[in-house]
Amino acid sequence: MLEQIKLLVLLNLQYFAEGEVTPPPGEGEQQQEQQQQEQKDEKTFTQKDVNNLIKKETAQATEKLLKSLGFEGFENAKDGITKFKEWQDSQKTDAEKQAAALEQASKDLKATKAEKETLAAQLTALKFDAAPEKLTDLIVLAKTRVTEEVTMDEALKQTLEQYPDFKKQQQQSKPSFSGGQHVPPAGNGTDDPFAAKLAKYK
Repeated sequence: MLEQIKLLVLLNLQYFAEGEVTPPPGEGEQQQEQQQQEQKDEKTFTQKDVNNLIKKETAQATEKLLKSLGFEGFENAKDGITKFKEWQDSQKTDAEKQAAALEQASKDLKATKAEKETLAAQLTALKFDAAPEKLTDLIVLAKTRVTEEVTMDEALKQTLEQYPDFKKQQQQSKPSFSGGQHVPPAGNGTDDPFAAKLAKYK
């Protein structure tokens, strides 16, 4: 029990109190002296000093790098890089011309293939008795059915079966009309069934 009391006495409970903590006498003075000593030992730099140091270090690093690349100085390196860029630009224009020509040829090839496929589909549709004025619509519908397993010919056939309106219409005989004179049938009018019934009741 005596040991517990010693532990309680050794604790400086003032550190746990609310409000300002006042250090024991003597400690505050020592801390202030240490801070003043540290400030005297440190050297302070102005922004100008810092900028000059950075500029100097950068110049030394650049010079070292240029020497490792085989250039004598900054001007020599600048001339070499300028010549390299000019050469690179001259090469780039030739490469760009070739790339543009290749791209145009590729577009032309795609357009020609698409036109060929459309013409082949139109020819096939005409063979299946499709109406010529409806070919474009028929081909658009048939293209939606084309897969790896279904060819364009099969797709056209399926579309024509599903939508028979795309086929040519068969010529039907049209009714003929007379010029406007009505000729009654020969005889006494007994050929008319209505007239015969009406005659019975008279």
